[in-house]
Amino acid sequence: MRILVADGWGQFNRGALLGRRARPNMVLGATLQTGTVVYLSPRAQEPGRDLEAVLRHELTHALLFQHTRFADTFEPARLDWFEEGLAVHYGNAAQYLDDETWQRLAVEEGRLVRVTGDPKAADLPGEQRYAFMATEHRLFMAFLMHRYGEDRFFAYRDRVLAAPARHGAAFRQTFGAPLGAGIEAFERAVRSGAWPLAEEGPAPSPTTLRTP
Repeated sequence: MRILVADGWGQFNRGALLGRRARPNMVLGATLQTGTVVYLSPRAQEPGRDLEAVLRHELTHALLFQHTRFADTFEPARLDWFEEGLAVHYGNAAQYLDDETWQRLAVEEGRLVRVTGDPKAADLPGEQRYAFMATEHRLFMAFLMHRYGEDRFFAYRDRVLAAPARHGAAFRQTFGAPLGAGIEAFERAVRSGAWPLAEEGPAPSPTTLRTP
């Protein structure tokens, strides 16, 4: 692994393959699809940022990439909910929305969107929308772990990494129901107040990703 702390936006954007312009953006870090190089942006180094948490987020991406065929790491962004959900869950959940704030936006303000849908449907300003969707993706991952148990969830994760294009079949094979049914169960739990603010408390956040 190589971890590069960028001195400026030009260096970060070029190295992370986000473009050549030295233009600031919302990104805190980026991991190359090889799973061997992580770039930390100037924004990650701002006062008050938890740089270690940002690095945990990116290292989660790296570990997932390292257990995926290189050609499959370019699977379309429809799997963003899976990849980013795990990275936020294990890496830097505290840097996004807390459960109560997210549920208020999702339910009371009616901004809940399909986990696998268009993030723009959240109808929020850019940075807040990104935080909202990253939190939703994290909560969906945690919901699956809580509902089905970690062993079954990790079996699902490994099947997705082995064949990302068949993630829907992997969901049905592992959990015995279509992905859409799992998303609907999540949405019902959110709207009813059972998730993420269940009476028994939030689902535990594992401290280890457990290598595939």
